[in-house]
Amino acid sequence: MTKIVEKRRDVDVIAGFLGVVFALAAFRGATGAPILSAAFAIGALVTLIAWVSWRRKPALFLSISPEEIVYGRIDWRGTGIPRTASGRLRFQQGFRDSGWFLVLADEPDAPGISMIGFDMDEVARACVQHGWTVG
Repeated sequence: MTKIVEKRRDVDVIAGFLGVVFALAAFRGATGAPILSAAFAIGALVTLIAWVSWRRKPALFLSISPEEIVYGRIDWRGTGIPRTASGRLRFQQGFRDSGWFLVLADEPDAPGISMIGFDMDEVARACVQHGWTVG
């Protein structure tokens, strides 16, 4: 079994950027626009609280075995893709290009696994190592 842990660096960068932008806007507007400055300060605080809350949760992971692929975290099993007779998988874009999903190629209506936070090449290699076909 192979376990691939979610990469959190991208969200850290985005949250840091938003926090700095909101804080700078709050600081710059403190003398001329106190109401707008307060709104930006609240935005910075909400960004910080959301980021800390998200970081405190256990990281998501993909557990890939020859029988199934499971997406979840230690405190939550999440969803899984059971192996079918063909064992064929593919990456599919979500509704309105909302992201990439790993789905069974033979069952396009079956729920997929979101690839946000995962390297799709690494996931494909691990799937192939366990006998799945990715195409």
